[in-house]
Amino acid sequence: QAEDGIRDVAVTGVQTCALPIYRMRFPLQLFTAMRAAWPAHKPMGLRLSATDWVEGSGWDIADACEFAKRLEYVGADWIDVSSGGVSRAQQIKLGPGYQVAFAEAIKAVVQIPVIAVGLITEAKQAEAIIANKQADMVALGRGFLWDPHWAWKAAAELGASIAAPRQYWRSNPAQYKDVFGKVRFGDRKSTRLNSSHGYMSYAVFCLKKK
Repeated sequence: QAEDGIRDVAVTGVQTCALPIYRMRFPLQLFTAMRAAWPAHKPMGLRLSATDWVEGSGWDIADACEFAKRLEYVGADWIDVSSGGVSRAQQIKLGPGYQVAFAEAIKAVVQIPVIAVGLITEAKQAEAIIANKQADMVALGRGFLWDPHWAWKAAAELGASIAAPRQYWRSNPAQYKDVFGKVRFGDRKSTRLNSSHGYMSYAVFCLKKK
């Protein structure tokens, strides 16, 4: 739970012989109850599993699309589309953006934003997903764990600019001189001591001989 938004996780891919309509029932009831308790002016979305990746399991992208439409009807503000991870029998076809097609299929049947995930690692790859209208957003997890400044580097690669704290204005590589926008600063003394913008942060390490 977050201060301004909440995401429910629907583990719809549990191995069971139940018909898809019965597998939707509990997460739909849960989401409806949570939506009623969560403030109406704050967004609430859900991450769903688009397929079990198990032949004959009873849950695939067609079922996920139906589930998505019902989620939209009961008040979901967005849907985050993942898949698998619930059965030892799963046969996942891994590859760059391997789950994007699921997001694209769900986006075609709902009017709310759809988020794509799954081995989205490169800036141009993420940009293409949005440009081709396969999803409304992309989400990264491991990419940010490895590189917390992934978004900054993506902006630089794609020729965009971002807002950054003043302390970072001298940190960008020379080939990306405008990534922080058309920033202006004076000499080092005025940059460090201008109280209207705060102080530059410097670390001083004192080494003492034993």
